[in-house]
Amino acid sequence: MCKILDVTLSAGETIIDVWDVYYTLNDNLMFFGALLVTTKRLFFEPKAENAALDIIRSSSAITLHKPGIIEISKESIVRSEPQKNNFSNKVALHLNNNEMHIFDRCMLPVEKIVSAINLV
Repeated sequence: MCKILDVTLSAGETIIDVWDVYYTLNDNLMFFGALLVTTKRLFFEPKAENAALDIIRSSSAITLHKPGIIEISKESIVRSEPQKNNFSNKVALHLNNNEMHIFDRCMLPVEKIVSAINLV
């Protein structure tokens, strides 16, 4: 398990869990980092320095929470679904701007991530 990210929660928002993932954006940019899911938002902290700015430039659905950490509101998520094969376990995130983002855990299970994203 990775560290809990330094995020500011809104009133009534609680942390569900945090996972290490590979995050692939709609334009096929890929970043490794920590995904934290709360009852209202998803936060991602890429391990590469300054990568958060590259992520923000790639999608209108993503905002900068604080330097180095991006956020996606659960309100912008149309649906999330697992995608599994013999080589990877992924979560496909379909956004209301018609983008699809992928959280990849390689061989590790993703069911808890899907459940956390779908929990409001």
